[in-house]
Amino acid sequence: MNSSTPYQNKTMNNPLEWTSNEFFTFVLIHAAQADLEITDPERKYISNKHGEELCREMEAFYFELGEYERLEYILKCRSKYFATDLSKQEVLDEMKEMFHADGDFSKLEKNLLLFFEKLL
Repeated sequence: MNSSTPYQNKTMNNPLEWTSNEFFTFVLIHAAQADLEITDPERKYISNKHGEELCREMEAFYFELGEYERLEYILKCRSKYFATDLSKQEVLDEMKEMFHADGDFSKLEKNLLLFFEKLL
């Protein structure tokens, strides 16, 4: 990784410093990992939506964390990025689009979407 990696300038305890683009990339990576693999079409969807370099950097960071830490990051940012019904629906819609990117909206992905609907 180069020295301009976004997460290198952030503390593990403060994902609130992330830009919305960084945060939503992280959330989509988490969603893509719902069925325990990120497919090439899902990765391409995230890269096209949020940038290839950012996708690569956030994915590397994502896999440095444990599952509890990943959810903790999302929960810490809930009030910042999911403050309104509209913002919640936007991310859920983006997750649905990403789930369909590989042509397989799996049961695990559907369950994660339901979980996020309740979580947010």
